[in-house]
Amino acid sequence: MATARLHLVSWNVAGWKTTLDELARTTRDAAPPPGRETQDRQARLGAWLDRLDADVLCLQEVKLTSKSVEDDARFHCASADGDKWETFWSCNDGRAEGQRAGLNGVATFCRRADFRVRRASAKPLGDPELDDEGRCLMTDHGAFVLFNAYVPNASGGRRLDFKLRWLAALRAAMARERAAGRKVVLAGDLNTVADPCDRHHFHRSVVASGLSEAADAVGDASHKAALARAAAAWPAVRAALAARTVAPDTTTKPSTGETFSKFRCRARHVESGAVVALPPYELSEEAARTWYEVDGVGIDAGALALGPAAADCDYLLRRPGALAAERLLDALDKLAGVKVPAEAFRAACASGALDP
Repeated sequence: MATARLHLVSWNVAGWKTTLDELARTTRDAAPPPGRETQDRQARLGAWLDRLDADVLCLQEVKLTSKSVEDDARFHCASADGDKWETFWSCNDGRAEGQRAGLNGVATFCRRADFRVRRASAKPLGDPELDDEGRCLMTDHGAFVLFNAYVPNASGGRRLDFKLRWLAALRAAMARERAAGRKVVLAGDLNTVADPCDRHHFHRSVVASGLSEAADAVGDASHKAALARAAAAWPAVRAALAARTVAPDTTTKPSTGETFSKFRCRARHVESGAVVALPPYELSEEAARTWYEVDGVGIDAGALALGPAAADCDYLLRRPGALAAERLLDALDKLAGVKVPAEAFRAACASGALDP
């Protein structure tokens, strides 16, 4: 028997309700009549899937609870008018420690009879602590078993131990299916990069001591000058960051006036000596301190180690002298008044001189 062709689409939607709203708004000719909004969403999604010619659609970060999916199945297109597709969901219902209901969530839509789902599990990892965050869904399509995954972010190292346990459980679940003679497909948002160039240059870790080499490597004269100024300022900025403090701060949501208690790093300006608050706000003192740690960040048995102690950890997350690119640029700007234009920094990253 000939093998059916499969077109599988995977998409991190960062909120399925908002995505559906935008999909409907941008693909219709006119607003639907009152009372026909749900039918319009169904028609718009159906037309979009037809245009994609997608047999299976894997969504990540749907950001819905099981109750909202069940209560408003047609509105969320979890059930289809005319049975045009079937859907399967794994949601975060607030049972996971430290996770509010509605975070994460994955969903798999199947449209083609050749790939109808024979078996499905919203908890394929076999561990409530790992499954309850709503990050993995297994569907058996006959010809193959599909794992739709939204892998946890390491959160700067604070969740690395959880992420590694989660990935080990995913690997074991896939191995069980292969041991039963099944072909396995993994799709989704894996929250993993192989090389620095796989991340946007503002979000990768960089070694600030390479700024001088980067200045020599780039061709544009204005880029050279900007990077040379940054290289000259870095030793003083690094010393200021090493002496940083962390203090509580309060933020206010403009729409409601609700206030939130958070933390920010503070360090002294290298020339004026004035105390400067550095972004971003964080929920914990440790998280705020970690952003600007210039002497290494490691993790051992689930606990973060900052500074020289990081060298002895099981995992070295950031080597001494390295910072997240955004934080390096913030520190240079706020503590030394040195602004590095985006194009100059992009050229510096492309040169390889800032790679850890």
